[in-house]
Formats: sequence, structure tokens, C-alpha cells
Amino acid sequence: MKLQRVLAVLLVALLSAMAPSGVEAQTVKSIKQQKAKTQREIKETSQKIDKNKADTRRQLNQLNTITAEIGEQQRSIDNLIKQLDAINAELKSVNDSIAANEAKLQELRDEYGKAIRKIHSRSSSVDKLLFVFQSSSFHQALRRMRYLREFSAWQKRQSQEIGEMQKRLEASRAHINSLATEKSNNIKDQNLAKLTLEQKKRQQSDVVNKLKKEGAQLNQILAEKKKQAQALDATLDRLIEQERIAAEKRRKEQEEKRRREEEQRKKASQGKSQGSAESKATDSKAEKTESSKPATPKTAPEKPDMALSGSFESNKGKLPYPVTGRYKIVSHFGVNKHPELKYVTTDNGGIDIETQPGAVARAIYEGKVSAIFRQDGFNNVVMVRHGSYLTIYVNLSEIYVRTGEKVKMNQNIGKIYSDSEDDNRTILHFEIRKEKVKLNPETWMRR
Repeated sequence: MKLQRVLAVLLVALLSAMAPSGVEAQTVKSIKQQKAKTQREIKETSQKIDKNKADTRRQLNQLNTITAEIGEQQRSIDNLIKQLDAINAELKSVNDSIAANEAKLQELRDEYGKAIRKIHSRSSSVDKLLFVFQSSSFHQALRRMRYLREFSAWQKRQSQEIGEMQKRLEASRAHINSLATEKSNNIKDQNLAKLTLEQKKRQQSDVVNKLKKEGAQLNQILAEKKKQAQALDATLDRLIEQERIAAEKRRKEQEEKRRREEEQRKKASQGKSQGSAESKATDSKAEKTESSKPATPKTAPEKPDMALSGSFESNKGKLPYPVTGRYKIVSHFGVNKHPELKYVTTDNGGIDIETQPGAVARAIYEGKVSAIFRQDGFNNVVMVRHGSYLTIYVNLSEIYVRTGEKVKMNQNIGKIYSDSEDDNRTILHFEIRKEKVKLNPETWMRR
């Protein structure tokens, strides 16, 4: 009995001892589950933020594309209006010409008819030969013969002139019909262009409204873009400075080499002057010969292809655009307020050119590849030197040249990166510099 009581007590104690342990295990499991849930929520939130940011970036790029397309469409409409004005002016000119020619033609016909009636009234019952024979004298007969010849020639000229006038009038009327058709087509093109413009503006308005709702995300993206642009500027400035330092070092080395050569020449000349008279004469002759030779040309701080600098500069406004295929400028040079997002200001060290997927960046002038590097946010970058000028090709997925290579105008530099997460948008950032000074590429390109 006592044993049973002891066993019962032990069992109760054992169960009591086990109870807290079970609660503790349950608590640990709950904490782990809560932690896993929190981590999932954090991951999902982070993914949503990244997705929202990517969507906002796409919308911003889409807005820039639409704004550029609206500009192109408006320029197209303006050109069509100018063409229509020219057509209307030409129509008026041709109509005036037709009226004048018709009046002239009528005048010629009237004059011709009067002359014919006059000659026929004079010789109504006699032919031309009889008209001559009826002359009262030989001289009158000659005058009548000359008159008949001149009249015949005049009649022929008048007939030809009337025929030519009729042909000109027919050609003018045909031209009028052609101009009328051209005018009709122009008006149709204008209406279509205006319809397209209105559609683009509606798209633009939709995107602007979406971006305004994503103000925080947009500001964050713009801040990232600014930071990336500053990093690119810093890298380019550093590389350009390295080139300057290396060129200056080479210049000093060359000057030192020339100085030592000059000292050695002077020492050799002094040693020879202490020799015999014959040696002196020989030395004098040699010295004259040596002095007649052109001096070793000085080398300026190295700016490769310095001779091309003037040529590059003289071609300002004539250089080709640095892309193949169709393109549009979606971001212009310098500090600009966004045309639609008035609170957004951009500072572009070059221009951003949107083109088609698969498009290639090409050299706008002959030069030498001075640097190739990769930059966060910009993929691959190629810098080409043209004397004291530099062209910079940014956002390349493939490179077709190597550092130190001489390139020709229109030579392919590399394939422009197409962003698969942004509808394959293909944008080249392009800069022109004179050393570290940024220049507006649009003033250098052929329009």
C-alpha cells in the first residue's frame, strides 16, 4: 500500500516536472514560427518596394520617351504646316501664271485672227501671186513679195507661240492638279499626326499622374541617378587627370633627354676645339653641318592626335550622331527642369539617346581609344580621344574596340545595352568634352 502511494507521488511529481518543459517547447516553436513569418513579411515587403521602384523607374523612362516622341510629332506637324504654306503659295503663283498666260494666249489669238482677216480682205478674189503681179511697179512688187514672206514667217511664229503657250497652260494645269493632291495628302497627314499627338499627350498625362503618386519612390530614384552620374563624372575626371599627369611626365622626360644630349654635344665640341688646327677646321665644318640640321621638335603635354584637334573642332555642327538606326533624344544637356514634372530638375553632362534594341554606338570622328571601364548603373564605358577633345560612349553591353586602338569615323564602338526589365529600352548616354570641360553634344551633331 505504501509502495503504491510512493509510486503515485512519484508519478505526480514526474508529470509536474514534465509540464513546464512542454510549455517551454511550445513557446520556442511559436517564437520560431513568428520569426519565420516576420522574415517572410520583410522579404515580401522588400520585394514590393523593389517592384514599386522598378515600376517607377520604368514609368519615368516611359515619360521621357513619350515626351521626346511628342516633341518629334510636334516638329513633324510644324513641318507639314510649312509644306502646306509652301503648296498654297505655289498654287497661288501657278494660278496667277495660268491667268496671265490665258490672257496672253487670247491676245495672241485675237491678233492672229485680225491679221488673217486683213490679208484675206486684201486678196479676197485673187491669190498671193496675183497680188504681186498687180503691183504698179517693180519696186512695189518687191515690197509686196517681202511683205508676204514676212507675214508668212510672222504667221508661223505666232502659230508656234500659241502652241507653246497652250502646252505651258496644260503643264500648269497638270501641276495644279498635282499640288491639289499633295495638299490633300498633307492635310490628311496633319490630321493623323495631330491625332497621334493627342494620344501621346493622354499617355503622358497618365504616366505623370502615376509618378506624382509615387513621389517618395521617384525622389529616391532621382537621387540614385544623381549619385551614379556623380560617380561617373569622378571616374572620368580621374582618368583624364591621369592622362594629363602621364603626358606631363613624358614631356619632362623628353626635355631632360634633350638637355643631356645638348650638354654632351657641347662637351664634345669643346674637346675637339683643343685639338690640332686641322681638327678644328674639321670640327668647325661638322659643327656647321650639325647646326644646319633641324632641332629635335618639342613635344607638348601629350594630347594624342593633336593634329586632329583642329579638324574635330572645325567640324562642329557636321558630326554624325553616335548611334545606328532611328533614334530620339530623351534627355538633353545641362540643367533642365522636367517639362512635365515641374518639381524635378536634371543635370545631364551629355545627352541620352534612345534607339532600337540591337543598335550600335559608333565613333563620331577618328581618334584613339584612351580608356575602357565598367561603371555601376552605366554598364561599360568607352572614352575616345580626338586631340584635346574626348567623346564618351556610356551604357554598352558589348565592346568592339580595345584601349590604345585607333578608330575611324563611324567605326562601331560597341553594342548599346537593352534593359530586359524595361521593355528592352535601349539608351546611350553620350558626352563630348574638351579635357574636363563638358560640351553640349547637340551643337556638334549634324541636324
